[in-house]
Amino acid sequence: MESLCAAWMPIAYAAVVHCRDHFDQEAGGDRFRGKVLALQSATETAVYEAIQSTDVPILDLPPGLTTQARVDWVAKHLHLAGIDVH
Repeated sequence: MESLCAAWMPIAYAAVVHCRDHFDQEAGGDRFRGKVLALQSATETAVYEAIQSTDVPILDLPPGLTTQARVDWVAKHLHLAGIDVH
């Protein structure tokens, strides 16, 4: 499966927007988050390393942005990267 994903990623994705923010249970919106809070850092690292190994460009979203600031940042950086969003 790892080989399939590594071969498929550069064809399927122009870039990956990576968010390093960690959310606690009080952030709301996910009643199951409490069960995996201790896994956030290790999971974030593993996912980042897996994406990095595919040579797909990674756009590192700055942590701590509001939702609107995230949308603006992503739109700007996709445009700068020449990625057309439909």
